[in-house]
Amino acid sequence: MEDDAEATGDEAAGSEKRLTFPEIAGVDSPVETDILWTAYYIAPVTRDDPEKGRTLTFTDLAEKKIRYTVTGKSFRRAEMEAVAVGIDKEGKTRFGYRVDEGVWRELPEGSMGMGNKVNALVPLVHVAADQSTYPYGSLVHVPEAVDREFGDGKKMTGYFWIADTGGRIEGDHFDLFVGREEVYSGFLDTVKHQHHQTKIYPLPRVEKSWDPRNHAGLTRVLISTGHLDAPPDSEKVKDETLREALVAFQKDQPFIPSAEYGDPDAATTLWFLTQAAVKARSAEPATESVAE
Repeated sequence: MEDDAEATGDEAAGSEKRLTFPEIAGVDSPVETDILWTAYYIAPVTRDDPEKGRTLTFTDLAEKKIRYTVTGKSFRRAEMEAVAVGIDKEGKTRFGYRVDEGVWRELPEGSMGMGNKVNALVPLVHVAADQSTYPYGSLVHVPEAVDREFGDGKKMTGYFWIADTGGRIEGDHFDLFVGREEVYSGFLDTVKHQHHQTKIYPLPRVEKSWDPRNHAGLTRVLISTGHLDAPPDSEKVKDETLREALVAFQKDQPFIPSAEYGDPDAATTLWFLTQAAVKARSAEPATESVAE
């Protein structure tokens, strides 16, 4: 399949340049069905007097501590959602994710939430779905969504990746992550009906030795794409070297948002790494069992 679409990710979102979506491999029968589409966002926390409110302490991207005093209501909501949004003294919006009880870390630039406890959520790129029906990392294409524009000026490409779940998301129901309340309002104003014909490309399964979710598989994939200079059977590539090669691969894929850089398990990245694995593997005989 080759389709033209607006670039997505934070670098490409809003760009007027059209990119060709890469040919899809390993999915012989995509699912075409009518999907109920809704949207969600993360509510910001509300500041409070230090003597009255509750304190959230974040570790930022520079490993420094940031303290927020918020209302009890905001604190409970943040604990429930495991994500908090605040504004620092310089007026910058900061997004934090609770990794453990009382332990919060700042999310990467461009991310406004966390999905599946592993995936940095990017607005207008990631969706929540029933992952017992549609697996994590699967590609979703909605032709009607191409060029739709919301309050922040960004246009959608019509391509999304399944990166989250939801307690009320079951069966043929997708929930688009939009990040902010004003974009959510724009979604309600712009989308006149909630049902849209949707094509889903399930994440292909690959052999364990090609699975990018393990060190050896990721090494093999990045060697095959030319982003890692190592012998084909190399298994002892240093983590730092592997990460540098991964980021180089991610930067070469304009559909991958920068919030995913360095993370091979992130939904969009996993899709493109798996595509690279399928294409590299296609010329070899099937001699290994498929990874669980």
